[in-house]
Amino acid sequence: MFLSSDYLLWCRLPACSISHAGWKPAPQEIGFCRFVLAAIERESMKRLFVNIYNFFFYSIQKIIGNFYRVRAHKRLRRLFPDSTFIGPYEKNKAYGSLLVEQWLYANREKIRGTVLDMSTPRALHEWIYQLPSVDKIFISDLHAGEVEKMGFRSPVDIAGDFCAEELPVEEESFDTILCISILEHCEDPLAMMKNFQRLLRSQGFVFILCPYAAIDGHMDPDYWRFGRDGYLLMARKAGLKVIQTGQFIDLGKYLLYEYGESAKAKSWHRGVPQMNWMIAQKADTSNQ
Repeated sequence: MFLSSDYLLWCRLPACSISHAGWKPAPQEIGFCRFVLAAIERESMKRLFVNIYNFFFYSIQKIIGNFYRVRAHKRLRRLFPDSTFIGPYEKNKAYGSLLVEQWLYANREKIRGTVLDMSTPRALHEWIYQLPSVDKIFISDLHAGEVEKMGFRSPVDIAGDFCAEELPVEEESFDTILCISILEHCEDPLAMMKNFQRLLRSQGFVFILCPYAAIDGHMDPDYWRFGRDGYLLMARKAGLKVIQTGQFIDLGKYLLYEYGESAKAKSWHRGVPQMNWMIAQKADTSNQ
């Protein structure tokens, strides 16, 4: 309910003109009160519209967020039905990365010893630091300083180009290498794969995951996309044994709306995966 001009006048009683019959507002008082009343009404309407806008905007945003959260969890439960693990990505509502951390967690027995974690801040892999099988983790990046992702930062332990013939560290320095969404940004992915073989100790593992059907230019530069056969080819040329390959989220069904024909995975092809991954292992070289 808006304030009346009489109420405003009473609020300013000390400034009013007083006559022998009582108080009487001066003309300038009336003008002032009308000005104040109009200003209050304008601000009240403005706040009302702002509140209505914020209510609908955040409600819609919450509905959309809940929709994606529900879909992400349904997909997660379908692919990892027995998992009770809740990692940093899920805690920070990064639903697009839930499957990545669940995949790593499901294969945690292969993460051991000295680990090279490429361009990932500690906060996003904190649970890996707590694994009893892990002795030490080194964060790497192309440049010295800090690595940043999703607002989290960590100092870089090893800076350098892992595609280069001259490695930033000594050969056979790591038991595990985590290369998550890295290979598509390097200039020579085959050279990097061969360097992984050099960097791994006997029977060490490398985890590789890259986007396939994803935003072109999601980070600059964005050079490559790898199908499963591409992983198999590079691993063979690098002398690594492929333990397992796989993919997440088949987007082939969406081609139905564009071309009138679905491209979902069939017996003779793998559809249009959003992400492809591979786990490979170095041979036992302990007797060499």
